[in-house]
Amino acid sequence: MNRARHVLGLALMFLMTLFLTACGGGGSDTPAVVLNPPVVTTQPAARTVADGATANFSVVATSSTPLTYQWRKNGTSVAGATTDSLTVAAPYSDNAASYSVVVSNTDGSVTSADAVLTVTPVAPTINAQPLSLTVQAGGSATFSVAVSGGTGPVSYHWRKNGVDIAGATAASYTIAASAVGDAGAFTVAVVSPSGTLVSSAATLMVSTTPQPPAISTQPANQTVALGQTATFSVVASSSSAITYQWSRNGTAIAGATGASYTTPAAVAADDGAQFTAAVTNTVGTTNSALAVLTISNLPSAAVTQVSAGLRHSVALKSDGTVWSWGFTGSGLMGVGAEPVTAGVPTRAKNADGTVLTGVAGVSAGYDHTMVVKSDGTVWGWSTNGGALGDGSTTTRTSPVQVKDAAGVPFTSAREISAGQNF
Repeated sequence: MNRARHVLGLALMFLMTLFLTACGGGGSDTPAVVLNPPVVTTQPAARTVADGATANFSVVATSSTPLTYQWRKNGTSVAGATTDSLTVAAPYSDNAASYSVVVSNTDGSVTSADAVLTVTPVAPTINAQPLSLTVQAGGSATFSVAVSGGTGPVSYHWRKNGVDIAGATAASYTIAASAVGDAGAFTVAVVSPSGTLVSSAATLMVSTTPQPPAISTQPANQTVALGQTATFSVVASSSSAITYQWSRNGTAIAGATGASYTTPAAVAADDGAQFTAAVTNTVGTTNSALAVLTISNLPSAAVTQVSAGLRHSVALKSDGTVWSWGFTGSGLMGVGAEPVTAGVPTRAKNADGTVLTGVAGVSAGYDHTMVVKSDGTVWGWSTNGGALGDGSTTTRTSPVQVKDAAGVPFTSAREISAGQNF
């Protein structure tokens, strides 16, 4: 009897299980969760740029939810680089750096492929070539080169007649006491990561006849701010003692008798001043090239008047300066013998190189310019068939003053007008 009851119970339990299964009960299974991390569809591309340029990387990814980005350089996160593109400066030190980006959403993240940055070195520029020299036997001779820009470091290797000179690895090379056998052609190889740049050849001639000083390094133009000083220097060689005399706009500067000269604190009137050095020995004097002082932060001045001639135009600014542009021949720019560029406004200068100032009115004639100053004097320059009123018909490349038949300057003019030939 008990056995029958046990079998009946088991059968009932089996039937109940079948019933519950058929009705969907009796289980605890949960549907699987499907994750959808981002998918990168366009990988960052390798870039090749020149030293100092910028490089741009970008990535394209898809996702059903919002994306976030974090760029990395050589595996390290780049601060603030959290968009789908990255722009970086590319110094030469970053050559071969690898950039990648981690793209994330709520379901996960994916890391892009590495994009390699290749930075190519930039060649330096030789700004001043070595100069040929003629020195007297026993005198010193110095060759120098000026280099700027490019990818460093830079090294120098001087050569005589194409053969390296032992130990001559600076930007300048000096022969302390020249002998006849030192004569030859000298060059310098400038070596940088971009390769080798060879200067032009400078010839050394050694004379047994006494010679004036030889200038190997000319004074360079200087640019300073108001209140700063500027230093001009010259390098010269001679077999006998050398003396120096610096000049400003053709006038000797008292006490300026060294190989270099430092100006007083710059003022506005110093802008455009020209400096030269006269280098003298027992044989003679050698004058240096002109070096110009430029003031970088002069207050800006508004244009108050413009007048046009046949081939040039002229403008007057509120600071009393005059600017010309157009055809550069016949002294139309009013800057003396200085080289000028056609089409670029150029400030007029006096014959001594100082800037023309104090002008109150301008007028461009057919092929000349006339101005009136605030003191009532009248000045003009360029083609002159008598139109400049200076008592001559000589073309003037710098302003000359109008005078009457007795040679007395006009001093009471208030306005000026220039015609075709008057």
